[in-house]
Amino acid sequence: KTGTLQSIENEILAKWMKGEVQKPADVAEEPQNFASSAPLTYPQMGVYLDCMKNPGTTLYNVPSKVVFSSAISCDELEAAVKATVGNHQSFLFTFGNKNGEACQLLNADMPVEVPVKEMSAEEALAFEQEFMCPFNLEKDLLVRAEIDYVKDGPCHLLLDMPHLIADGLSQDL
Repeated sequence: KTGTLQSIENEILAKWMKGEVQKPADVAEEPQNFASSAPLTYPQMGVYLDCMKNPGTTLYNVPSKVVFSSAISCDELEAAVKATVGNHQSFLFTFGNKNGEACQLLNADMPVEVPVKEMSAEEALAFEQEFMCPFNLEKDLLVRAEIDYVKDGPCHLLLDMPHLIADGLSQDL
């Protein structure tokens, strides 16, 4: 499809990765500094408590897959995903307890890993089914990403986030 939000986003990303699009002047070079902890919102509290009661469930996972043309370098895509996650500290929070209250705790030193794997088409399809797994909200990075590709084929960016920080409506943003 052409003209869709996703196709426009893919075109901009491809041009940016090739250096054909410059960063707007009003974008800050340094990421914002967040507080080291933050209380949970009322909706987050309900989801958090349910996740803690059922730690092995993927009920509140929000998975997605974005397919990029073979013109996109998987290494450049990996660097872009790492930079995006690292520059948005909201991904670097974990959930825990502070002074007896459930809260979000900043873990700015958490490593951002984005594995890049070459697979056959059959392996990639099977892996997509296994990619989504439960989050340990107290320890895990709150975005899971992996890039899979078939030689001379498109890159597949697999993403998974807990519903505590993402929902299906905001994913296209």
